[in-house]
Amino acid sequence: MHLDLVTADLDAAVAGAIAEGATLERPVARRGWNAIAGLADPFGHGLDLLEEPGNRRPGAVDVAIDVPDVARATTFYVDGLGFAFRDEPMAGDWVRLDAAHATIHLQRAPERPYTRHWTPVHLDVVTTSLDATVARATAAGAVVECPIASASWGRLAACADPFGHGFCIVEMGPRGYDALLDQEDAS
Repeated sequence: MHLDLVTADLDAAVAGAIAEGATLERPVARRGWNAIAGLADPFGHGLDLLEEPGNRRPGAVDVAIDVPDVARATTFYVDGLGFAFRDEPMAGDWVRLDAAHATIHLQRAPERPYTRHWTPVHLDVVTTSLDATVARATAAGAVVECPIASASWGRLAACADPFGHGFCIVEMGPRGYDALLDQEDAS
């Protein structure tokens, strides 16, 4: 799982990222539908910088999830987490889903291992009903990895999708993360 960051000037964005400590892992490749470069941030997190023809979405942030089976992943993320199917630009290899204000790209990558891997880049799926969303996700193949946790800001279930990608289902309390400010004020 990694972020795709859309920019209006790919070459300048790559140069700027490298100047700030990023490592270029895959040089700029220009294709008909976009230009792309693969980098790692200073902490080793992978990300892609993209430039799209016509500069349609500069500033957009997308999430790319590598999976061995795009059809199965589509079923899980649509039926299990409620994301909306947008389109399938490359049959069997690439599907785009809409999730709130994010685009989720499911990309076939059969050559990588799919053992359990938690990553610092993961999805938080925010819901108004944690229990119902967890039930829906587990019915579609998710695994709840820890007991549901409660905090001053709300409740959280740490889960994995059918391919081992970690994600959280989050239900905010009445004040959400602002409840954490109460703890700061008390100290």
